[in-house]
Amino acid sequence: MAHPSSSVEPHKAPVPPSPDAPIKAWALYYHSLGLHPLPVMRGGHPWKRPALDSWVEYQTRQPTLEEIEGWDWSGGVGITPAGLVVVDFDGEAGTILDGRPLPASWTVETGGGGLHRYYSANGQRCRNGVRILKGENGAGMDTRAQGGFVVAPPTIHQDSGKRYKWLLAPGGPIRLVPAPEWILDAVKEPEPPQQQTPRAEFTNGGDVIRRARAYLAKIPPAIEGQGGDTHTLSTACKVVRGFALDEEEAVGLLLEWNAGCQPPWTEREIRQKVANALKYGTEPMGHLRDAERPRGEQRASARAESQEETRIEELPAEAPESDLPPFPQVAYQGLTAEVAQLYAETIEAPQAFLYMDALTFLGALIAPHVRLDSALREETRLYVVKVGPSWSSRKSSSQDMIEHHYEPLLRDRVTMCYGTGSAEGLANRMKSGLPALLVYDEFRSFVDKSGVQQSVLLPMVASLFSRTVYENATRASEIRLMDAHLSLVGACTTETFTTMFTPQFRNIGFLNRLFVVAGKRTTLKPLPGTASHETVRRLQERILAQVEQAKREKPALRFTTEARVRWEEWYRAMPETPYAARLDTYGLRLLMLFAVTTESWQITRPLVDAVIPLLDYELAVRRELDPVDAEGVVARLERLILRHLRKGRMTGKRLRDLCNVQYYGLWVFDQAWGNLRRQGWVKEAKSGRGVNLWLTEAGCEAATQ
Repeated sequence: MAHPSSSVEPHKAPVPPSPDAPIKAWALYYHSLGLHPLPVMRGGHPWKRPALDSWVEYQTRQPTLEEIEGWDWSGGVGITPAGLVVVDFDGEAGTILDGRPLPASWTVETGGGGLHRYYSANGQRCRNGVRILKGENGAGMDTRAQGGFVVAPPTIHQDSGKRYKWLLAPGGPIRLVPAPEWILDAVKEPEPPQQQTPRAEFTNGGDVIRRARAYLAKIPPAIEGQGGDTHTLSTACKVVRGFALDEEEAVGLLLEWNAGCQPPWTEREIRQKVANALKYGTEPMGHLRDAERPRGEQRASARAESQEETRIEELPAEAPESDLPPFPQVAYQGLTAEVAQLYAETIEAPQAFLYMDALTFLGALIAPHVRLDSALREETRLYVVKVGPSWSSRKSSSQDMIEHHYEPLLRDRVTMCYGTGSAEGLANRMKSGLPALLVYDEFRSFVDKSGVQQSVLLPMVASLFSRTVYENATRASEIRLMDAHLSLVGACTTETFTTMFTPQFRNIGFLNRLFVVAGKRTTLKPLPGTASHETVRRLQERILAQVEQAKREKPALRFTTEARVRWEEWYRAMPETPYAARLDTYGLRLLMLFAVTTESWQITRPLVDAVIPLLDYELAVRRELDPVDAEGVVARLERLILRHLRKGRMTGKRLRDLCNVQYYGLWVFDQAWGNLRRQGWVKEAKSGRGVNLWLTEAGCEAATQ
């Protein structure tokens, strides 16, 4: 295995290519430094991984020059840090870790606004980790080492569009230095036990082991960056508990399965997973012992088990599948509805996602030009976040398709901002004087950047929802925006949306500034089609005519008498609940958009009748997806459990799925459930469908607080 040398003098180091050189030239350069360059995945989520079916071998050997020549480098170049430790942190505040200064070494500014600092591992085997080290700003710092992967310059970040670049480069005045001992102590991998695990001596008998091995062969391997840690623990639970194997038997089988993992776990790590599965797993022991057994034997076993089920009567009503209403059909209005319908016929994205994305893009285009004939200074700007299951909602597909449709219209009319690392960065982009549209493929990145200590990104974006002026002056910098028109569109998984916000977002009123659209895929299109070019062109021309008319006439949209009466009726009947905050604001903005997209250029009664069901829909979505902002992961999961059981009785499996236990872990779920049970807020009992869970009267009261 080649290792990068820290003793190479600057004048003897290979000369780096120019930033505009082909990516392959950079890969060859990294190879000449003794690094292990690999091509980056192009597209897909997550994209920060090698574009190879298997890359395990390159964690311990350099790729050959022939392999580098033959690979596709169109997605960029990355490095698997063999012999290295790479610390991943945000900004200069991260240069103080655990109260100690971080020594200067090779440093990269990432396309996402963070920094990577490279160190030699001094021959130590170090582990990859999340938030292993603590920075001066309180944020946890990640590390990448043997078996990990980091994107390298001059790759373009596939979300932000910004290029990775060297700040302190190989061959410069700063050389690669050894990692300080205090960093190595935090990240080095303990030595695995010397004894080898027997592979064939099982105490359960060959038939059970054979069926466990066959079951395990159907489980895909764990892949770093794709929930590999949780997936491996879940797999260990299935083997050690599902087949009632002892520890040595389970370790032996999992080591066989482990060969396909990317990267493979050490034997010590596999043993730890098995120990955790035995200690914290909740699956009934032996419940998979019939797996891979002939069907006749399975039926006989099932009949025997059914005779032992406990019968539970007079349980609470079962919870419905979902409290979310469908997106109201009457809300589809005008040319934006035609755009959504066109692309809903070609891709799998929900039509509601396409429609709200189209309204957001239209609103950004006309925001400076259209107003209400009222003392209220509302604009057509929206902050839309699309929420759905990670595997089936096609949130990003909707965003990409609508952006592609509007791209000719946005040119020289709207400043597109693909994420931002700070308020100062966003302010600089908005100084062009054009309306700005802030786009997030993963809205979580905005939440994370807003949480950085001393950042004013959150108050700035929150303020610009209602205002077009923002000022913030400090001793070191000044932000001053006048006539600023900001819109926002983003996407997020349901699980992430309900858990990622901290109390500061609720305290500042940011959550009710969002218009949240929930949905998931309803059709399967293995080969998405292409919209008619002629139809696309005609729609673009008609939308452009609306934009130009708005710019030319700067209309003040007026309510008709019937529309005003109906709107006032709805306003007076609006429920007094925090979930209804700013619904009236969104109602007025949507009415303005509807008046433009339908070319009525006034607020009519039919438009009010179309907007009100959309506001009722939004109220229901807010109630269902209300983010949990409790401090601490166990407290957060307690609130989630109470919220879901408030709907009614459900099985333990369904509750764990709704609470995203794969993300939190079984141990955390058990801790949260135990706390609620000791408080007397929940109950459980066995039935024919498994274990039923529900709230007590005290629990129902707690769930509504």
